[in-house]
Amino acid sequence: ELTQSNFAGQLKGELPLLVDVWAAWCGPCQAFAPTFAQAASQLQGRCRLGKLDSEGNPQLAGQLGIRSIPSLLLFKGGVEVARQSGALPLPQLLSWLRQQGI
Repeated sequence: ELTQSNFAGQLKGELPLLVDVWAAWCGPCQAFAPTFAQAASQLQGRCRLGKLDSEGNPQLAGQLGIRSIPSLLLFKGGVEVARQSGALPLPQLLSWLRQQGI
């Protein structure tokens, strides 16, 4: 779980960081959660995954320019390199990440 206080530290990891931006009231976000968990197990050792509650961390969500949820943000070396809006089925999610070199 990513928060305003731990986000900067999480960006500094050696592996890329994939962030799922969600909110409790968002139906598509809830439906995407199991897919994100499956992706986490398949990407172990290649990519770190974290979840950001946009409602619990509105300032951070604003800083990241979140306009819709769910949103996926991919960071490499502390810099955002890709963004995807909407929930993706697992095969499309893994394919999108492969296109980003993950």
